[in-house]
Amino acid sequence: MIKKLSSLFLSMLVLLSCLSASVSAFAKDNQTYSKEVEISKSDKNYIPDEEIRVDGKTYKFVDYDIVDEKPATFTVKKKKLKSKDYTAEQTAVNPDDKSSKGKLISTAFEEETENNRETTVTKELKYSAVQTDYSFPESYQTEYADRETDKKVTTSLKLVSVNKSNPYWIDTSAMEGTVTGYDALVYTLANSNVQIPKNTDNPNFKGYENDILKSLNLSSDNYKIIDASWNGDAYYNADHVLCRNCTYSVQIKVCDAIVIYESKIDLPDKVTYTAVSTYEDEAKSKLVLSLNYEQVKDNTTTIVIGVVLGILILSVLIAAILIYLSKKKKSEEVLNAK
Repeated sequence: MIKKLSSLFLSMLVLLSCLSASVSAFAKDNQTYSKEVEISKSDKNYIPDEEIRVDGKTYKFVDYDIVDEKPATFTVKKKKLKSKDYTAEQTAVNPDDKSSKGKLISTAFEEETENNRETTVTKELKYSAVQTDYSFPESYQTEYADRETDKKVTTSLKLVSVNKSNPYWIDTSAMEGTVTGYDALVYTLANSNVQIPKNTDNPNFKGYENDILKSLNLSSDNYKIIDASWNGDAYYNADHVLCRNCTYSVQIKVCDAIVIYESKIDLPDKVTYTAVSTYEDEAKSKLVLSLNYEQVKDNTTTIVIGVVLGILILSVLIAAILIYLSKKKKSEEVLNAK
């Protein structure tokens, strides 16, 4: 009898071990489940499924991890900046897609040096009341301000053209002259052989204007005498010739003029910057999420666990009974032996 019970007990223990292993394997199998989804970065209201069914098993949502980002970016360039002192707009429209807008991520600068720069500088000068026979200089020294580099260049421009207009006469400084042979009925112009009838009140000049101008080394095309007067009394020169000084009132012919100077000049090297601003369009950017689920325990698991526990309790009872019977049998054997 005891041997049979022992054999039954051992069978139950083996069965219990197998069931325990099955329950353990069942409990451990497919406890969690994860899947990846791709959503818009701007989707603030995304809610994953609370429960999902996979291979006949139910899983409940626990949490998620961001495993990857797929930003949709574009760049906006601002060229020909004089310095890096530039702040990009916080938002911008994609220049290649007007329907796309983004928020500023960063701004980088590209440096560029422009060499062998040159330009043509033209200087127009306007003059009033300039002598009609005046010869303007062949060059004109000036300073050119290069706005692109904020530097100044000193240069010499060449005479290109002179446009004279509106000639007219104006008074000029009086001219001093001398006549010789003042004691005769006629006197002679200095630096000339021209003789003019004597006049003690004022020097005669009418009809002799060109001769007088010639003696003064002046051109009759550009000068004219309008009056004359004696300047002091007669006197003897070193050759004991009686002379007298005179003053001529003279007008000079002038005009307005526009003078143009021009030359091609070299300019200093220019350093410019291009600001490259990167923007992210969150509406088109993507996030890759790993959704984590945990398996929901069903009734089958509960039943299996109950069976295992029942068998375990039964095994303990059987073991207790076997121990009790074994002790009782030994006691009876001892009594019978007496």
